[in-house]
Amino acid sequence: MHHAIRVRLLGPVTVHGPDGPVPVGGRRAQRLLATLALAPGHPVSVPALIDAAWPESPPATCRDQVNNCLGGMRRRLAGVLGEDLLRRTSGGFELGLAADRVDAHLFRRAVGRADAGADEPALVARLRGALALWTGEALEGIADGTLAADAARLNELRLAGYEELFEAQLRLGAGDPALIAEIAALARRHPLRERLTWQLMRALHAADRSAEALRVYDEHRRCLREELRVEPDPAVRALAGQLRLGRTDPAQARPESLGALLTRLSDLAREVAWRLEAGT
Repeated sequence: MHHAIRVRLLGPVTVHGPDGPVPVGGRRAQRLLATLALAPGHPVSVPALIDAAWPESPPATCRDQVNNCLGGMRRRLAGVLGEDLLRRTSGGFELGLAADRVDAHLFRRAVGRADAGADEPALVARLRGALALWTGEALEGIADGTLAADAARLNELRLAGYEELFEAQLRLGAGDPALIAEIAALARRHPLRERLTWQLMRALHAADRSAEALRVYDEHRRCLREELRVEPDPAVRALAGQLRLGRTDPAQARPESLGALLTRLSDLAREVAWRLEAGT
């Protein structure tokens, strides 16, 4: 019956069986479940579970509390689902589910698949389906301590998924008003995200709204200067320059990823430190 059981991490942490949600307990229980669900089918040590359960200092009784909490969860899940999902191992506990029963793993697989030769409508449908798995922020309400990095990686992958979706939709029809509105809403929430700005500018230009596209660029440039003290990515600057010249089919070299931007900032910081040390 495992095929009827799902663990959701892309929003509030929950377990769903054939008859709907199954109670797992409070935030500590959710932290433990999330830690196990991030590595389904693999044992997780008790020290790792303790670190996840107590983002700050764990109590002296933490090992007993982890055992009791997971023991109670194991009984509750077995009582409702009729299956023993939580297994004790020699060094800790294991969630006995396949990775495709956990929404975070399904999402990673869908977004990370190679698409050589895939048609655009199929790609859009797959990415839309993957993004529909989300019901909030990753590990909502428990994204602290050792789980903070996992939540950040998942949230970043969600943004990358939207960017890939928008890229595919721009190839299908760049001037679509609904697409422009969707990109604009996400770009407003992430004003430093270079690729979103670039996509919004392209979509606006395709809809004969180049003046708006240039206003988007100017605001993006202001935010980057104020927040990070850097200029926009060369591809974004190039697109703005071509729009100012009235080009009807501007070049579409893609901007760098957020990771590349952070690397650029790190290189800049090292150069500044070197110049200060050298007295130049």
